[in-house]
Amino acid sequence: MPTLTLQLGFDPSNPLCDTGRFLADATGSNPPIGQRSKVWIQDTGTGQPTVTNDRTTPKVQLVSANSSTPTVQVTIVANLPQGYSWGTGDSGYSMRIVAVFGRARHAANSQDYASPFGAVAVPSALATVFDLTYIDTGSTSPLTTTLQFGQARFGDAGATTPDNYSFNVGVVAFIVKPGQTTPSLFTFGHDPDLNVGN
Repeated sequence: MPTLTLQLGFDPSNPLCDTGRFLADATGSNPPIGQRSKVWIQDTGTGQPTVTNDRTTPKVQLVSANSSTPTVQVTIVANLPQGYSWGTGDSGYSMRIVAVFGRARHAANSQDYASPFGAVAVPSALATVFDLTYIDTGSTSPLTTTLQFGQARFGDAGATTPDNYSFNVGVVAFIVKPGQTTPSLFTFGHDPDLNVGN
C-alpha cells in the first residue's frame, strides 16, 4: 500500500535537542533516507520514494475518491550515540509519540472537519489525537518507530480548494546519558501542515 510519511529524527547529543527541536534535514548529495529529518517521504511501492522538505505541504485525496490514497504516518528516527541508552519514565515507557490534528488557522471557513482521519479501532469515527508508546527491550540505534494515522476519510466533498490541516507531533523520550544512571527527559515538537482534497 502507498504511504506518505513525515520523518523526524533526533540525537540527544545534538544541541538542537536541548531546544525541543527535531534534527534539521541531512545535507550533502543524496543522503540515505534513514538519515533524513523534517521531510515527507512518498512511497508508491514501486521505484524510489520521493523525498521533499516538510515546508512543502503535501496533498492527498480522500479514500472515497481514490482507493490508492496513501496511508499517512509519522516516523521517528532516534539516533542514540555510543554511551547513550534508553531509560523509562514513571509511566513505564521509553518514548511516547503523540500527534494532534486540527483545522489550520488559514483553512477555508467552509472546512467542516478538524481531522481527515478515522480512529484506528473505528475508522468511521473521526480522530484528532493519535498516540503510541515504545518500551525498550534492548534495541540498537537508530531506532525507527512509526505512528500511523491511516487514509484520509473525512473531507468536504466537491470542495474547489483542499482542506488544510495543521498538526503537532510531540515526542517524550527517557534517555540515559553517558556517566549517568537515571534517565534524562527529552521532549520534541514539530508542526507541519497537510492538505486533503480532490
